[in-house]
Amino acid sequence: MPVVTCYPIPSLSAPCVLSHAVYIEPLYLSVLWLLLFKTVAVFTGTEGGSVEINCRYKDSYIYSKQYFCRDPCRYFDVLIETSKADIPVSKDRYSILNTVSARSVSVTIKNLSLTDSGVYYCGVDQWGSDILTEVEISVKKGEHTFNLLILHDHVDSRNTSLISLLHCTHRSFSLPHVHTSPSIH
Repeated sequence: MPVVTCYPIPSLSAPCVLSHAVYIEPLYLSVLWLLLFKTVAVFTGTEGGSVEINCRYKDSYIYSKQYFCRDPCRYFDVLIETSKADIPVSKDRYSILNTVSARSVSVTIKNLSLTDSGVYYCGVDQWGSDILTEVEISVKKGEHTFNLLILHDHVDSRNTSLISLLHCTHRSFSLPHVHTSPSIH
């Protein structure tokens, strides 16, 4: 038989009204609520493109160092960090800006690849444990857009070569094999 713990409800004269009644402290309800209904912001980008992640923070952290890291967010997982408020920092494919007036930090990742998909954190550096806000990045397969220059093999009546410029968009990048032979005119 399971053990049921009964906490008295202060407004009632009896310690417990029902033999299996349980009074749950409001703090426990808050923790349970957070665990059951935890929401994670998902930011989506396209392969080869860029994505901007925005994280808000409390007023008391406006001059704290902000950083962006990949899960599990240990020291060597930090991808970029701020140096000062309202001054952008760039490193490799990453840029970060702590905008004090908006109480937010924004991170941009350029030239996305499918392997960039995953869990990341916006971090606030503070004494003791840092504050981490979990975000998820989802990178979708992108379309490849390119310009294709075609030099036709025939010569028109003005004795000039015909050139075509095509703008192509494909989900997979492949060109048909074209047999060419060098010619001198």
